[in-house]
Amino acid sequence: FFSCPFFPPDSESPQMAEIDVLTQHVIKQEELISQLKSVVDQQALALQILKEEDDDLLLDDGEGAGDAAGYESGDEEFDRVGALSHAAMQKEDEPPIDATEKGEKDVDFDAEPTEEERNFMSVKPWLGAMCPPTDFKKDPALDEAPSVKLELEHVYGYRARTCRNNVYWIDDNTIVYFAAAVGIVHKISNNTQQFFFGHSDDIVSLDYHKKRGLVATGQLGKDPKICVWDVYSMEQVHCFSGYHQRAVVDVSFSADGSRLASVGLDDDHSVAVYNIDSGAMVAEAKGGDRRILSVCWNTCRDANGNTDFITVGRKHIQFWQLEGTRLEYKKGILGRKGEIQTFLTAACTSDGAVVGTQDGSMYFFRRNKLRRIVQAHNGMIYSLKFEGQMLFSGGRDGLLTMWSPNGSKVASFDLNKYDSGESKNSVRAIDFLDNKIVAGTITSTIYGIDLSTNEVSVLQVGHFGNLKTRDPHEYGELWGLCPVPKELSFASVCEDGTLRVWDVQQRRMVKRVEIGSAALCCHMSSDGALLAVGFSNGAFAIYDTSDYTEILRKRHHKRRVPCIKFSPDCTMLAVASAQNVIDLYDATRGFRRVGVCAGHSSAVLHLDWDKASQYIQTVSQAYELLWYDKKGMQEPNSRRLKDLQYATQECTLGWNVQGIWPKFSDGSDINMVNLSNNEKYLVSCEDSGKVKIFNYPCIGSGLDRRGKLRRRPESQIARGHSSHVTNAAFLHNDSYVISTGGADLCSFQWKVVPAN
Repeated sequence: FFSCPFFPPDSESPQMAEIDVLTQHVIKQEELISQLKSVVDQQALALQILKEEDDDLLLDDGEGAGDAAGYESGDEEFDRVGALSHAAMQKEDEPPIDATEKGEKDVDFDAEPTEEERNFMSVKPWLGAMCPPTDFKKDPALDEAPSVKLELEHVYGYRARTCRNNVYWIDDNTIVYFAAAVGIVHKISNNTQQFFFGHSDDIVSLDYHKKRGLVATGQLGKDPKICVWDVYSMEQVHCFSGYHQRAVVDVSFSADGSRLASVGLDDDHSVAVYNIDSGAMVAEAKGGDRRILSVCWNTCRDANGNTDFITVGRKHIQFWQLEGTRLEYKKGILGRKGEIQTFLTAACTSDGAVVGTQDGSMYFFRRNKLRRIVQAHNGMIYSLKFEGQMLFSGGRDGLLTMWSPNGSKVASFDLNKYDSGESKNSVRAIDFLDNKIVAGTITSTIYGIDLSTNEVSVLQVGHFGNLKTRDPHEYGELWGLCPVPKELSFASVCEDGTLRVWDVQQRRMVKRVEIGSAALCCHMSSDGALLAVGFSNGAFAIYDTSDYTEILRKRHHKRRVPCIKFSPDCTMLAVASAQNVIDLYDATRGFRRVGVCAGHSSAVLHLDWDKASQYIQTVSQAYELLWYDKKGMQEPNSRRLKDLQYATQECTLGWNVQGIWPKFSDGSDINMVNLSNNEKYLVSCEDSGKVKIFNYPCIGSGLDRRGKLRRRPESQIARGHSSHVTNAAFLHNDSYVISTGGADLCSFQWKVVPAN
């Protein structure tokens, strides 16, 4: 009757008021039933996972760590699947520039957004879960730039992969090299560093002219640039760009330092010569259709070290001559002695050029004709250096060998035995000064060798990725980072299969542990007694921090562990999985699994425990923001938990962090956030290589109805990483921030200083 169009009811009648009340009651009941059904379904899924898990995948808790790999011999399939599962976290680094690397695939700098990125921009499932705390009143100062900023103090790392001849002596106490997008001048005696910040992407080439005190560095990028800078003032002298494409593979100063030769990674493998005094390009030419790997000026007695230079690469050697603004070359003639192969590096003695080959031979030339071959190494020769009437060679076999100018062996150093993890520690760079050798190796280690005592010392060390692959896009990345509670130190884990502990005050590595598998995350209990590590094959392990021995290792899933976290009271451990669940373990009962948090539709990337160790908030790769209690039960009503205080803030989605996202960003632009211990500042890690500090909470002017930020808060920006920054953390007293770079494999130590 009331719905009859001929007798419309009075909207203010008692009958209509009663109907409205009943209707609202029915709607609320239906919503409650839907929520309860969702929780029941999730718990049923969790119970099914617990029931169907294969016990054979677990180690015997009573037997400790088991074998060296941590698993039984029947787990090869899980190792294979686990290794492949981390591919989703990998990001393309750069096109291969090493002759030993497969393929010539170039970086697509103009790629369209992926489906995942478009979903982030159009669908925002976390918005409905966000709400402000009770009685929150925003301080307008929160939108201003913080009163502190980050100042780079030290870089742990050195780029060796896909690079050669990139470490030089400045004096007998100082070396120059690069890591990520930073040129580094490292003083050995007090272990301090100075930095050149002129680059915007990975530096991949370097040369140093000792008499003029100038460094030239070339980078990757769509329009890569070459920076010439003063090694003492750290100021830029020249910047050359607009000619090479994709990368500046190598650079070399002429004998008097007045000219600089460079080679590019473009299709024509271009060659250029610049005038250092005027800052202008002198000449340019196409290098051919085969990749050029190295360039050096020809300083032998039959050539002019300021107009003649040599390039080597895939199946070619070219002897160039500069005449005015013209560049012409003659091919190297191998005759019947030599073999056409990849030539990786070159140096010049007084008698002629010496070229390092793929088969480990040194080819000695007179002018452009091969006259002698010396078998020097078992495998490729990556580096050659002629200095002080001595020829030095470094090979893939890890040997650094000294030769007379005519090719007679004088001495040899095996750098394999100085690295505890890899059997082959190939030598990528060599320099010599005042009876001292400096050598850079593929394990991101720089060694110093004193020839007067034959003593070998480590000058710099860092993570180095997976050396077992020949694909440059599968070298692995550095993601795992955690501060050591109540100490100025931190731990890091990497896909190189090592756990390392670093002392911030001494600025050096104090502990290295071989953990047997590629690791992605780590977290230390609040009492500092235990360290948990998550691996790419789905396993996790617990280490006793007194000596970093492995206590146990377990695996319940095949896919990677992106995040792992102890509860603040140290009684629980949450292990997130790319299998869309979070496993909860009781640390007081031998890390027995006591719950499973199900409900995410994609890999779980971040989680935070509340300070009372009762709840966790989680973020997934599908941009879901969910809450669970410590038994694994999902809390469907997020507003009930809006006043929870969290021990950490690493979830990249939520009301407290809504202002961190850059304009036009997608869901992968922010990899991590971290809250300072005094809860005043928030640090964020971006794919752009930036590390930013915001005031906390970082909310800006709030979101409009479409989920877009009305006004973004100001921040302090720190640069130096070359690609995506994967992690960052404040140390215990908030005096330092540590950040990690994914593809650059470096840990940056930032000092927190006043912004003024």
